[in-house]
Amino acid sequence: MRLDFFLSKTSNLFAERRLLRLMVILIGGLTALNCLLLFAAMDRQRTILVPPALAGQAEVAGSTADPDYLRLMGRYVTGLRLNYTPATVRKQFDELLPLVAPEEYPSLNKELYRIADAVEMTGATSVFHLEDMIHFPQQQCLEIPGRMELYVRDQKTEDKRMAYRLSYKIRDGRFWITGFMEKEG
Repeated sequence: MRLDFFLSKTSNLFAERRLLRLMVILIGGLTALNCLLLFAAMDRQRTILVPPALAGQAEVAGSTADPDYLRLMGRYVTGLRLNYTPATVRKQFDELLPLVAPEEYPSLNKELYRIADAVEMTGATSVFHLEDMIHFPQQQCLEIPGRMELYVRDQKTEDKRMAYRLSYKIRDGRFWITGFMEKEG
């Protein structure tokens, strides 16, 4: 870019430099504004789901989701995690792992495959009869009470009431598991 407004060459260079500085500041400011507007739009984006198990629609937007959708996901996760046979345990855990939050993946992956090894070695089968699901939106968790039956080689070895706590988070409209553990007390 060459400016020839002034007779002096140095005055033209300084004018050119001021104009280029203004352009860089303008482009930087517009880029920052674009980023802010993009983040605001991501939080307002909504996804409306109509899963076959729900009577109506469920909405997931930003970091929130309808309670019906969360109950459906809780039922799905509980089914994959607590109902298995030696033949299905690895496939079910493989289907469950993509739902695990990236920061929790290594620990849950290790735990699930330790369980899968034990199930295949002992020939255990687990059946969980879900009785209720209690949603705690502030803690972002579901409490899942029910009855757990454990069979080893077609012999019932356990039949007891259990309660599990499924911790989750909704990030950018996606359901992530952050923890699944037996509830204390």
